[in-house]
Amino acid sequence: MNVTLTLTDDQLAALAERVAEMLSAKTAPAQAGGLVDAATIAAALGVSREWVYDHADQLAGVKVGTGDRPRRRFSLADALAAFEPAGEPTRATPRRRQPSNGNGRHLLHVYGAPER
Repeated sequence: MNVTLTLTDDQLAALAERVAEMLSAKTAPAQAGGLVDAATIAAALGVSREWVYDHADQLAGVKVGTGDRPRRRFSLADALAAFEPAGEPTRATPRRRQPSNGNGRHLLHVYGAPER
């Protein structure tokens, strides 16, 4: 079934304006004061999404929807205000000690070097 719709220039302009408003509201909810997802909060705070979910109550996260796993959304302003970074950042993997030659200088590992 094909339907042909003819719009006047004024109708087309109004439609384009409305689409632009909808896209603007959807792509910049944080600027409009709306709720954002955990990935947006994680990027703003420099933490992982998992950390955001683990601290959702501290960051004033709200459950949106019903069911077994409702989505969490956050106010960017509230989350930024509530965020307290923990002292020094922790490394995912511990640093390895570099071997030294006894005088405090680090040696480089040389593999396949010719024997002398």
